[in-house]
Amino acid sequence: MDVLLSHSLDLDIQYGESDLTALMLSATSGRAEMCQRLIGAGANMAAVNSMGSTCLHLAAANNQVM
Repeated sequence: MDVLLSHSLDLDIQYGESDLTALMLSATSGRAEMCQRLIGAGANMAAVNSMGSTCLHLAAANNQVM
């Protein structure tokens, strides 16, 4: 996480077949602190994956409370 944030990389790059961002992956796994750091660094909370889901949709679908 620190490497990602310290190198001013694009926080909204989408990975894999599902087009997940770092924020989506963090939300899916319930990593609230990581989500807060990504959002604070400018990650797009409204970004959608290939299924049209946002980080909030993914967190809810995986029973994660943020």
